[in-house]
Amino acid sequence: MEAQTSETPQPDASSPRAHQAAGCVSTGAQIAGALHKLISLNQTGARTQQSSQATGTNSQSQNNQTQIEDSPEKDKTKNLIWTAGMERSALEMYVKAVESGKRGEAGFKPKVHQSVAIELAKEFPGVEFTVGKVKSKFNQTFKKVWDAFLACKGASGFGWNKAECMVTASEDVWNSFLVSHPNAKRFKNTPFPEYSDYQVIFEGNTASGVLHAHPGMRLSLHVQRPYLLVTT
Repeated sequence: MEAQTSETPQPDASSPRAHQAAGCVSTGAQIAGALHKLISLNQTGARTQQSSQATGTNSQSQNNQTQIEDSPEKDKTKNLIWTAGMERSALEMYVKAVESGKRGEAGFKPKVHQSVAIELAKEFPGVEFTVGKVKSKFNQTFKKVWDAFLACKGASGFGWNKAECMVTASEDVWNSFLVSHPNAKRFKNTPFPEYSDYQVIFEGNTASGVLHAHPGMRLSLHVQRPYLLVTT
């Protein structure tokens, strides 16, 4: 007898079942590809977001550092509000410096402003006086006040009332003069009681070097000056 062999029947590629199996395989591959692409996109997005956050943090840090570095020292000077008492004390200290021979032809010696700042800090605890602030007050306030006084005192049509320490002039003269010298407005019909201290501090240190003298106007450095009242 001849041995019989059995063969496993091969599916017909054209049968519906074969088409269905092939379709499942294709669909599975598409799904796997889509998932892989989605995962890649998510990872890329996460890296981009982290990079943006890091960039933003660094940028903010740089901005904060720039703001700190851009804070100028002169802003601190503006924060100091001088009271009438502070101004009066500073003037008296500069007068003492003149009487002690600490002012030369070119003005005060460098350490004078420092000394005034130290003494003011002792007299007014809690107030931050610095050499820069004191020197700025001297140049931007005291010096300009004296220059304005000399300008109107020496102008045509002005007089000097010694008893009241006041510059005098008619209304028309004042109005005309103030057009070109607005800083002199503080002297219009207003006494200048601190005049004697200003004279001691700035005498001979003006642009012209000459004070337009009036009889009795010049004071000796040894004359006792009355207590000054400074109004704002």
